[in-house]
Amino acid sequence: DDSNGNFVLVADSVEGPWKGPYWIAGAEGIDPDIFEDRDGAVYWTQTRPARRPQWEGQTEIWTQRIDTDSWSLVDDADGQGPYGKVVLWRGYGVEAVWAEGPHLYRIGDYVYLLTAEGGTSRDHSEMAMRVESVGSFGGAIRDF
Repeated sequence: DDSNGNFVLVADSVEGPWKGPYWIAGAEGIDPDIFEDRDGAVYWTQTRPARRPQWEGQTEIWTQRIDTDSWSLVDDADGQGPYGKVVLWRGYGVEAVWAEGPHLYRIGDYVYLLTAEGGTSRDHSEMAMRVESVGSFGGAIRDF
């Protein structure tokens, strides 16, 4: 059932014509973002409920390479390679809730992840971190 998932529409110009929708199998969660790095690699980044939450309302930001010809998430057959879902962020601090709305940007030598968290109450905040490559956010989380 494609009525509860994520999709893309594509066009060479904003005026169209538009093609799609192309449903993205395995793209779980909300707030999708598409980022193309300088080497041509394209990443699909999104928010989902934490797999092993440490507190109520914990979410995680994940990314995975995507093939823009087939609009399929790229995964290694043996699961040992560099591709597959990678968790970039789980919220900052104790009981940070609802990390969401991720966006990846490259500026110079760094890739930046910007994400909101804390909902809409007084604890709302914008988080930013940077690394030299998309795959190294895991180390940034440990060092934060």
